[in-house]
Amino acid sequence: MRNTIIFLHIPRTGGTTFRDILERYYHSRNVIEIKNFINTEKRIKSMTKERRSSIHLIKGHLNFGIHKWIDGPYKYITFLRHPIKRTLSTFKYIKNNIIHEDYNFIQTRSLYEYLESGNNLMLDNGMTRLLAGGEYTFNVPFGSVNEKHYEMAINNLDNHFAVTGITERFNESILVLANELNWKSPYYSIANKSNRIDLSIDTDELSTIKKYYHFDMKLYNYANNLLDNKINQIKNFNSKLKRFNYRNKIIGRFFIGTRLRRMSNRIFN
Repeated sequence: MRNTIIFLHIPRTGGTTFRDILERYYHSRNVIEIKNFINTEKRIKSMTKERRSSIHLIKGHLNFGIHKWIDGPYKYITFLRHPIKRTLSTFKYIKNNIIHEDYNFIQTRSLYEYLESGNNLMLDNGMTRLLAGGEYTFNVPFGSVNEKHYEMAINNLDNHFAVTGITERFNESILVLANELNWKSPYYSIANKSNRIDLSIDTDELSTIKKYYHFDMKLYNYANNLLDNKINQIKNFNSKLKRFNYRNKIIGRFFIGTRLRRMSNRIFN
């Protein structure tokens, strides 16, 4: 029986590029996209059993636990990003995204002030929150993620995830996924590659970021080791990676259409 793939897209981890790759392997009629964490379970629960059984891929912003509404076997996949880079990317994204709920709030505040406000739970060990799943994602107050939540996240990675990719090791992660899920030629064009904006970080800001990413950093290091273990199981991986890197620079240009279609759908749907 075919596995239902659940792509848990953690914000600011390069997931938009990865979603473009997924579009080539799963037909839209068998795909469910969740765009808002709050609607995850509500949308799945409202479906008929027949509709749920037709799903091959669930993708989007969702926390761990949605599999309990899926009939049959499943595999989660996700990407983690270095917590400092993810924090800076989140701040930059919100500051330039007029439709974000924190856009006005953040305009007159520094990164340090935004973190200390506690407005954004996803900046307090957000990756750990999402991977712990269930009530722990949004019901744990800002600054209260602890060892128990981290251990839950680790347990879920070990027992429910086929592959945990690393944003900074994107091509390595893609090749491991291709090997795990029997994909052929997973070339891509990079999406959401914005112009670099310098964000000067002072001592207080760096110290505050570290205060709120302790468990995410441990999780990130653990996931890197998981990826290394997967790589070590693939014969001639370094040669395959070198070949993929070279080919993707050329072939990836032809997949820009996938990204343009996604952008068009976002505007007109």
